[in-house]
Amino acid sequence: MRAWACSGTPSDCVKLALFSLLEEWPDLVLSGINHGPNLGTDILYSGTVSAAMEGTIEGLPALAVSSADFQWRQFAPAARLALDVAEAMLAEGWPENMLLNLNVPARPPEAIGPLRWCRKAVRRYTDQFEQRVDPRGHTYYWLAGEVVNDLEAQVSGPESWPTDVAQINGGSPSLTPLQPDIFWRGATHNLPDLLALPAQVER
Repeated sequence: MRAWACSGTPSDCVKLALFSLLEEWPDLVLSGINHGPNLGTDILYSGTVSAAMEGTIEGLPALAVSSADFQWRQFAPAARLALDVAEAMLAEGWPENMLLNLNVPARPPEAIGPLRWCRKAVRRYTDQFEQRVDPRGHTYYWLAGEVVNDLEAQVSGPESWPTDVAQINGGSPSLTPLQPDIFWRGATHNLPDLLALPAQVER
């Protein structure tokens, strides 16, 4: 097996592979296994999901995989499930412009519940930064917030689907279909006329 290492971001790795390193494009972009969950709105900050998204943008099937615990060290169950999902989806015909985000609970294989399609939950953080001082007397800030799952927030997707957070909390893996388009789906006719705004940038 031939492999490369890249010192850039995860999405840099995919770009470099597709446009410089590989003689032929792959059948699948597989990103992960990430150490820790990528659930709900956290996917907006996820390098693992972004790497898979690069594949989706270029028209390739793509799967992001995360082990939903930072302390868990047994990646074999997540790896096996990721292969099963990828092979099944490729055999069925991967829908165009769809990225799959797979999160696997930190449990031994016999204790993992059934895989389900899931919606993306909403997650927020409280007390995000802790001010510290380094040995040289310089102030710095440590990201140390507590996650809060907003269970009342409206989320996209079929109402019969659980959210990815609820699925993982119940001890089962979540599979969430995503796409690059995050354009706002509200009522655009309610937006103000930009030409009528008082503070226009001078030309």
